[in-house]
This record gives sequence, C-alpha cells and structure tokens, in this order.
Amino acid sequence: MLVGGGTELNDSWSWNHTPYQWAVDQSANKRVAIIAFGESSDPEWLPDYFMSLGASDAKNFIINNTDSAQSQVTYDTLMQYDMFFFKGGDQSNYYSTYKNSKVTSAMTDKFYQGGVISGTSAGMAIISEIVYTAESGTLYPDQALENVNHQNITLEN
Repeated sequence: MLVGGGTELNDSWSWNHTPYQWAVDQSANKRVAIIAFGESSDPEWLPDYFMSLGASDAKNFIINNTDSAQSQVTYDTLMQYDMFFFKGGDQSNYYSTYKNSKVTSAMTDKFYQGGVISGTSAGMAIISEIVYTAESGTLYPDQALENVNHQNITLEN
C-alpha cells in the first residue's frame, strides 16, 4: 500500500482512513510495525489509530542508525509483525541507512511471505525497486518536468 503524504489525522473522514484500514484488513496476524527514521515522524497516536482499525498490535520502531538497521534482533522483531508501515520524513536518511540492511531483508522476506508492506511520503518512496533518494535535495514535479536531467533527480536501485 503506497500513499502520498500529508498530515495524517485520527479521524474516519481523513485521507488516511481508507488506505490504512485496507492495509490492516490485508494483514494476516493484524500486527503492525510502524517504522520511522526519526522521532519527528513518530506520532504517538498512530499505534492506537491502527488498533482502532482492527490491528491486534501496533508499535512504533525508531530505526535511525546503521547498527539498528543491521541488527539481527531488529530483523527478528520485525518478522513477528505482518504489516510494515514506513513513515514519512527524509527519504535520503532511509535510503542511506536501510540499503542492504536487515530492515530491507525483513521487508523483502515479509512481502514474499504474504505480509503487507506500506508507507506514506518518504516511506512510500523507499519501497520500490528504483528509489528517488533525494540525496541532492528536494525536487518538485514542475522542476522535474522542465528538466529531466535536473541535478536533484537522484535515482538508485
């Protein structure tokens, strides 16, 4: 489940309600791992919100350094969840820290086991095979359309 971004709200009328509900409904064990790079993208209400959507468990995980991302304990813990939800933030941080890590292995392994992989904003951007890393800074759609060779178009595998 990939959704754009913007402010999430704990309300049934908010843009996030329908896609987040769908993702929980697809999860076999209804356990949601909310993965964020930084504290600022870690709303305290989100686990309770996923629980209100039918999750049996939901927990915030701040994984913001290489040691945590490469940890077997991190991998083993994440594999106990059936839905991974990657929060927004700075996708260059996610990319540089999670590339070829145990977090990426857990995401791939869980997907092939039938788990739900989801994300919003930067969390959405890092899930695909080809990733816009934003390593050179922000690029807006009109800038990319004007110049497909813009220096801020940074794509990586």
